[in-house]
Amino acid sequence: MRKTTICKSIIFSLFILSTLTIEAQTEALTHKKMGLNYLDNGEIDSSLTELNAAQRMGLNDGEVLGGMALVYVQKNDIKQAIHYAKKARKDKLHPSANAWLAGVLAYEAKGKSRPMNQWIEKGLAAYPTDFLLLYHAGRLTIHTNETKGEDYLLRAVSSAPAYSPAHLLLGEQMYRKGENIKALLPLLYYLMLNHNTPESPDILAVIENMLNDWAGNSQNISKINKADSDLTTNFIPIQKEKGSDNYQWLTQQLTAFMESLQTAKINPSAALWSSYTDFFAKAAQMDFDEALTQHIIFSRNQADVLNWITQYPDQYQMMADWITVWEFGL
Repeated sequence: MRKTTICKSIIFSLFILSTLTIEAQTEALTHKKMGLNYLDNGEIDSSLTELNAAQRMGLNDGEVLGGMALVYVQKNDIKQAIHYAKKARKDKLHPSANAWLAGVLAYEAKGKSRPMNQWIEKGLAAYPTDFLLLYHAGRLTIHTNETKGEDYLLRAVSSAPAYSPAHLLLGEQMYRKGENIKALLPLLYYLMLNHNTPESPDILAVIENMLNDWAGNSQNISKINKADSDLTTNFIPIQKEKGSDNYQWLTQQLTAFMESLQTAKINPSAALWSSYTDFFAKAAQMDFDEALTQHIIFSRNQADVLNWITQYPDQYQMMADWITVWEFGL
């Protein structure tokens, strides 16, 4: 009888311990989830508080450690960032793309290109579609290896179409190279995502100047002598006449450009650019090219665009709904 009572007591104690452990694990996981959410939203101090709480409760998996590493990068504590990144990448059960990204950014901050490049290559081998790894790989590579850097950025765009910095960096790079079609596509897409931010008018001014310069070039492909032949259209911009209405001219140029993408020729070497050409070509095919153009040029033509939307509210709304479904699947 005594033995049975003791056994029952032990079993009950183990049950209580097990229950407490499960509750503690659940709480630790909650701290982890909140910490990673705060990190994604840029709330670094709150993220660190939650991830530290998860650690104190015994949750030290790769995702927690990777999050800690990225937090410390953003707090400019590079030593701690590298420490946690190295620990995180050892966890094969709960791997973390944040750990690899933190390693890349930490070694960039230290000015050590060799380990930085190693973290890029190994990180992308583990996470070939992680848009932040791809974006920063492109950003860090594009000035030393243009082809590789552009490829990284195009892959970032394909992985996360809503991540606007990748579009802007790619567009700026193509503009510097003088490849007008390849500059126009990402810059227009960036403005589609950010049509009324402080930098939007300047980017739109770049597009206007590019179209004008392009119209005066006999090749009608590039502002430099070497024409890019792996992505071509039949689009021929018309130079803006002095004193003419800028709004009307720009609307005509951009809608004509989108129309031309329905018959664009893309060589296999430029296949990744089809995410752009397909999007704008489909907009033209659906008769949304003018509404999309109005949205894109809003920052420098607010009164005219608002007047257009007032006249065609249904067309503008249908265009917005189509973008949401096409690009983001919502």
